[in-house]
Amino acid sequence: LPSNTAALSHALSLPSIDLNCEVAAAKTSPVPITPIYTASYPGSGAKLTSKIIEALTGIVTGDDYKSNEETNNVVSIRTYYPHFIASKVDLTSEFIRSILVVRNPLNAVPSLHNFVYESENKLPEHFIRAPSDAWLEWRDKNFATEISSWAIHIRSWMYRSENKSDRLVISFERLADENLGPLEVTRLAEFLCREDGVSTRQPEDMPCIWWKVVNFKNLAMLLQNQQWNWGTRRLRQRKLQEAGFLPPPASGEKIIAQIQEDADAKREAAKDA
Repeated sequence: LPSNTAALSHALSLPSIDLNCEVAAAKTSPVPITPIYTASYPGSGAKLTSKIIEALTGIVTGDDYKSNEETNNVVSIRTYYPHFIASKVDLTSEFIRSILVVRNPLNAVPSLHNFVYESENKLPEHFIRAPSDAWLEWRDKNFATEISSWAIHIRSWMYRSENKSDRLVISFERLADENLGPLEVTRLAEFLCREDGVSTRQPEDMPCIWWKVVNFKNLAMLLQNQQWNWGTRRLRQRKLQEAGFLPPPASGEKIIAQIQEDADAKREAAKDA
């Protein structure tokens, strides 16, 4: 973690907070526990939520691809089910409790497309925002279907359990917000520690946990997924790189950036023609 927190807070327009908490690497549980499903529509922050869960509990999380293996040593199982990209999950299983992470579909669907674009182009996950022309073409073909899929996903998990105390609904927008994020992390901790064999960090640690996981470790991802124009995002990233809080751009990123600039230039030339 950078020692010059004041400079980073200024760069991100965030207030300075106490960053003395330690976030250690998560480990498998030493005692058998019943995991909780962490469910979300793709592009809604499931992986980010899992990182927060690991920071809060010190126990590793799993995903639905491994849910048929040994699962009593992980604290939660991440899943996108019933979306078609996910492995099938038995909603009547013994894993009764669940966390539902909800994101505005007008942001979640473009985030899903970023994942699709990266997969199709063999790029690392959360590496780059898809070009506008690729997004528009995909949107026109898939948006109605994906909005319906988003609604089906919400209904599937909202009605899975009749007992509301077995379900926690987390807002991605609140989780990513500098003021509301620590409150969502606190709600998450309170829900997790109800499980036998699971304990969480103290309430006074929540702002620090939020900052270290959401705003530092996943800073690049959050910048990537916001609906900012390319110039603004690049400017913020360059300032952070110059301040030493982000690594310099890799050669692959420069190539992708050049491809995007060329595509932008071609579109502008086509408009003038």
